[in-house]
Amino acid sequence: MLTDHIEFAGRWGQFKALGKTDPKLEQLIAQSGHELTFGLNYYFNQHFFKIQADAGLRWGKWSDPRDHVARLQIDAMF
Repeated sequence: MLTDHIEFAGRWGQFKALGKTDPKLEQLIAQSGHELTFGLNYYFNQHFFKIQADAGLRWGKWSDPRDHVARLQIDAMF
């Protein structure tokens, strides 16, 4: 938490095969085996009402623009 209302989040992911496995899975790992995401959340009323935004990308041997993602979500509980 940066303040009482603002939270910064980050995530790193990496796919790895342990030993010999399905060739299609090995190809998927080579194509998009790394992931990086950053997010920012604003809490109006703790977790009862908040806005969340994040952006991320996956990459590997062959990068593809479709591997870029951005999301915006409003979460309200009553």
